[in-house]
Amino acid sequence: MSKENEKIDAAMIREMAALLNETGLGEIEYETGEVRIRVAKPGAAAMTAIAAPAPVAPTAAAAPA
Repeated sequence: MSKENEKIDAAMIREMAALLNETGLGEIEYETGEVRIRVAKPGAAAMTAIAAPAPVAPTAAAAPA
C-alpha cells in the first residue's frame, strides 16, 4: 500500500457503519484498487445458527409377556 492510500477515509467508514445498521448485516466490505475497508459489528463473525435436533417419536412400550 502506498503512502497516499494509508490515510483512513473516516467518512467512508461512517457510511458503511450506517449501512450495517440500516440493513441488519453483520459485516460489510468495500475494495477498490489497493484499498480495502471492512466494517463489522462486534461478534458478527461468531454468530452461527445451530439447528435443534429433530424430535424423536415416542416408542411403544413392550407388551407384557
